[in-house]
This record gives sequence, C-alpha cells and structure tokens, in this order.
Amino acid sequence: MGSGWGRFRVDRAGVSNVFRSAAMQGALMSVARPVAASASAAARASDLRGPFGDDDRSPFAARTKVLTHTAVAVVDVNSTRGAVAQARDHVLDSANH
Repeated sequence: MGSGWGRFRVDRAGVSNVFRSAAMQGALMSVARPVAASASAAARASDLRGPFGDDDRSPFAARTKVLTHTAVAVVDVNSTRGAVAQARDHVLDSANH
C-alpha cells in the first residue's frame, strides 16, 4: 500500500540551519539560564572569604555557541567567586544535576 509521498530525503543544509537558528539558540538559553542562576545563587550563598574584585559580576553565565552544524548552550565561570565556588563546592556540577 503506497502512501503517495514517494521517497523522503532529508535536506541536511535545512536541518543545519534550523539547529543554528535564533529560535534554537533561544530554546537552548531557556534551559541554560536557570542552571546559571542556580549556580550563581549557590556561589553567592556560600561562605567564601577573599578579595573578589569582580563581585559585581554574576559568578556563572550562560551563552550559546554556534558551531558548523548546530548550536550549543554552555554555562561558564564568569568571575573569581564562581571559579572558587566551583573548585571548592562544585556548585555548577550540583546545579546541573
């Protein structure tokens, strides 16, 4: 029984364009931002002591990176407080799970 559609071929360039699109980047950021916010809140709430000269910056930040065929969202350390909190307490690891 035929479906009337014939053979189906994936347009790889079209798929790549969808994966790298602004809409996809927005969807990825909607997942990454809460992780960054949770890790940043945990880093600020920790009992870290020290001269953190960049305390006005968020400890962790979310960003997207567009690659050749897709885009990914990452949460990176954004300040000294974030780096120390991640090294000592693994706050980003905890926020991600």
